[in-house]
Amino acid sequence: MFVLLAVVLLVCGAACAAPPEEAPSAPRPYRRPVVAGTIDIPGLVELSGLAASRVRDDTLWAHNDSLNEPLLFAFDGNGKSLGSVRVEGVSFLDWEDMASFELDGVPYLVIGDVGDNRGLRPFVSLWFVREPAIPDADERQASVAAEWELHFRYEDGPRDCEALAVDEIGKRILLLSKRTDPPVLYELPLAREEGELEVRVARRIRTVSHIGKPTGLDVSPDGSRAVVQTSRRTYVFDRQPGQAWPEVFLAPAQSIEIPKLSSIEAVTFDRKGHSLFVTREGRPSPLVRIDPQR
Repeated sequence: MFVLLAVVLLVCGAACAAPPEEAPSAPRPYRRPVVAGTIDIPGLVELSGLAASRVRDDTLWAHNDSLNEPLLFAFDGNGKSLGSVRVEGVSFLDWEDMASFELDGVPYLVIGDVGDNRGLRPFVSLWFVREPAIPDADERQASVAAEWELHFRYEDGPRDCEALAVDEIGKRILLLSKRTDPPVLYELPLAREEGELEVRVARRIRTVSHIGKPTGLDVSPDGSRAVVQTSRRTYVFDRQPGQAWPEVFLAPAQSIEIPKLSSIEAVTFDRKGHSLFVTREGRPSPLVRIDPQR
């Protein structure tokens, strides 16, 4: 009798307990990558950062890696050059990634001077510019000034980083380290810096153990997806409503191999947050597009 009662209680306990939280659904699938065009722009010789315009549907912005000029290059979805813009009043030590976003209805680009191969920099910097207009055809070169800057360090010591994104809905900046094993995800608040500048602290929020060394990161404008780029693969994470970023990067991702394209350096969602654009360093560089399945 006692044994029977124990079995009944055990079964009832398993059946009557509160159900566990539903596991995140698998990411929405993407199609095979296709080459949309070629980026062959004089001066854009070591493409490192990529971001979609928040003003025009068919415009991407990019910048070079270190030891180059502080220029932003615009091109269309086929890689055709639309002109370049010089960024005034900034340092250029090791630009590694960029992102586009809106804040208070204004479109911005943020440039991450966050590269630190040897892990020696006491702090690194982000530069924020209002997204510039495309230069006129007869304009030699346009310029834009940084509207504000943010200097920061990581709470657990210097980190090399090539992956930067903005969650504009949650008003936070995400950074994913490259040379730690596994990569570590950090965050900073997204806010306009006013007054005397202080070195902020990027908070560590989780490790991301199931990917390689990240070379790019982006978040869709509506915050429903994130993409992480490595030198060979693109990882797309779906975000459930109300889900925190640490949970997002713990969930399964769709892994997309980019065939015949190595040393991939940059990734971005398009303006609508649907398709992805991927490319590598070097000139010329194939511009790869990955469309979602409809």
